[in-house]
Amino acid sequence: AMAEQLNQINQDMLKGGILNIESQREREIYFANILKSYPDAAMSFIGLVDGSFYGAKRNLDGEIHVVRNNKSTDGASFYYSTNELGAGINLEERYPDFDPRTRPWYTSAIEANKATYSEVYMHFVFQEPTITASRPIYDENDEIIGVFGVNYLISWMNDLLSNLLIGKNGHVFVADSGGMLLATTLDIETYTADDDNLNLISIYESQNKFIEKSLMAFDKNDTKERPSVNVAGKKYYTGVIDLDKSNLDWKLYFLLAEDDFLGNIKAAMIQAALLLALFVLISVAASSLVARRIAKPIEKLSLFAESLSDGMFKPVINDERIEEIYSLTNSFNVNGEKLASLVADLEKQVAIRTNELECANRELEKLSFKDGLTGIYNRLKFDESYLLAWKTALRHGRRLGIFMLDIDYFKKYNDTYGHLKGDDCLRDIANELLRRLRRSTDFVARYGGEEFVILIQDVDLDRIEGFAESIRSGIEGLNIEHSTSKFNHVTVSIGVSTMIPTADVEPTELIRRADLSLYRAKEEGRNRVHMDTPQ
Repeated sequence: AMAEQLNQINQDMLKGGILNIESQREREIYFANILKSYPDAAMSFIGLVDGSFYGAKRNLDGEIHVVRNNKSTDGASFYYSTNELGAGINLEERYPDFDPRTRPWYTSAIEANKATYSEVYMHFVFQEPTITASRPIYDENDEIIGVFGVNYLISWMNDLLSNLLIGKNGHVFVADSGGMLLATTLDIETYTADDDNLNLISIYESQNKFIEKSLMAFDKNDTKERPSVNVAGKKYYTGVIDLDKSNLDWKLYFLLAEDDFLGNIKAAMIQAALLLALFVLISVAASSLVARRIAKPIEKLSLFAESLSDGMFKPVINDERIEEIYSLTNSFNVNGEKLASLVADLEKQVAIRTNELECANRELEKLSFKDGLTGIYNRLKFDESYLLAWKTALRHGRRLGIFMLDIDYFKKYNDTYGHLKGDDCLRDIANELLRRLRRSTDFVARYGGEEFVILIQDVDLDRIEGFAESIRSGIEGLNIEHSTSKFNHVTVSIGVSTMIPTADVEPTELIRRADLSLYRAKEEGRNRVHMDTPQ
């Protein structure tokens, strides 16, 4: 997200005239200083259609260098150290025959016609695994000007992962969609390199026990409980989180050591059990050795010890004249108070640790079921909720309803106002949909891209179409400007379908019919509701 934000800022500064590409001094001061503001970026640059290449890079020692590559350098990239302002002063490095137009980050951005990420590659300057976020830029006539890019060194992710709240013995590793290891807190190599070629290591071929056991746990796990593994005699709870961003599809695997959360509690419980066993043994031994004269006080101590074993402590009234019994009673009272205090502290610690684990599980569930942009539920949560609602409606013979919503001319909106305004538009519509829901059983989710879906249970046929129309008019009433739409503001098309589920109908049929109704609404001119014939 940082890399995309930096590219967006550079584009805005170029269009606003603040970034002057034609002025060598102004250009170098701009790139050097904006890179200082983003300490996680390794390099920020622009490649132009004429083959020129300008920007700034952060060396591994933190020093900022600026780069010049144009006709005056004969196609070579010259890197200069900078003064306090950020202007280049002394030539430090030279790389011949560099044409940005041939680089994958340039060609992929032109082909995608939007912000995108490169594959992980070995950067020929840094000699480190690198990923590039790139964004194409166009003039007023939609002619390509060039491509902005931001480099991020994958090795820096290791420092980020080590700061996660995973405990002293926990571990994390990140892999791409092909299962290639990118970063980890484990003390292992993530890649090999020969010349400028990068060879990532597959997690499926890794010899590391933590990675092997983690993957085996997910392959075998067929319950809703979080899988656990044993490595080197220690128990670890494992999990995985999808990290989706633009065209990236990464996964973060984590292993949390049970001892980090429960180790101290277990040790304290063992100590308490040993103390309790000691008191019981003393009581039994004393009962068998003392005379009838002291049997009654020993029996009383035994009863109080049993109460203590049940978690209830009451001090024994010590009115005995026998010195041994008096001393034993005093010892029982003193140690009983300590044990009661220890048990109370253990219960408090157990409650704290349990609450921490529950909070962690709730956060993981939110990450997997919430849409990161709008904050409402995502497609995964909808699929789960929809199947449950279908089974309930089938069992009780109730009617279900599906609204499929699509933002009209949304691609034109993004092209006109930019993706940041597009993201704001999606959030505004999501909030309006949440506000319009009437019952606690009504459900709204982002279905994908600019599509939303609403699930209505126990449908009232007399009101369902009016409800859909109120949603359409409510979104239209937001008055979000859209100059390239024939309606001059943002609108939605809505397809509505209802059905009483039967055993011979697949659950996907209702969704298919709602999607077909949405298609009809678009065919009829958009900014309208189309409802199919109820079944």
